[in-house]
Amino acid sequence: MKNNVHHSSVFDLNDEQVVELIKAGHEHSETLFGELVRRHKGALLNRCRNRLGNYDDAEDVVQETLVRGYRALSRFNGDSNFRTWLIAIADNQCYTLTKKESRYTDCDHINELIELAELNQKLEAEAADATDYVQDTLKRLPDAVRDILHLRFHAELPITSISERLGLSLSATKMRLYRAQEMFEKLYPVKAAFLSNNATLSMAS
Repeated sequence: MKNNVHHSSVFDLNDEQVVELIKAGHEHSETLFGELVRRHKGALLNRCRNRLGNYDDAEDVVQETLVRGYRALSRFNGDSNFRTWLIAIADNQCYTLTKKESRYTDCDHINELIELAELNQKLEAEAADATDYVQDTLKRLPDAVRDILHLRFHAELPITSISERLGLSLSATKMRLYRAQEMFEKLYPVKAAFLSNNATLSMAS
């Protein structure tokens, strides 16, 4: 085929003929390839959008497909039609992009699990420390004080049950619990804040 085909006659050529002109080094190779792009870009875009479910990603893949197709024209031998050949390149690019995004998603998920595990370890360590502090403080309290704190905050008994258990009036039980809390806080002022809140809320229980 002659190398001096006018641009106006390109529309009369089939894909394989246009490809042969480009492979032969036609002086308007880029224009000729532009005609191939015009013919097939829409089909490629639809194909990639269906595969990826995302228009922007489909646009990027189509652009990459066309670049790769232009660079690989020398390997096009006409065994399949040109559109089928381009679609094969596009499918491969879609697969590569999907695999890459899946890897990033997996990495993000793994990082989240690692961060969660580290947080759990930290909280468990802090909880263990707090338990040790509480037990050490309780050991330093008189038996009567330790008993009423145990009944209220460990056994979680209501004030009325504690009153019956200790054989005290309701008002006397509330006063003993209040004083027990104060003694605990003097020995352990920072960590005992939760006892203060719980006792205040539970006096009417």
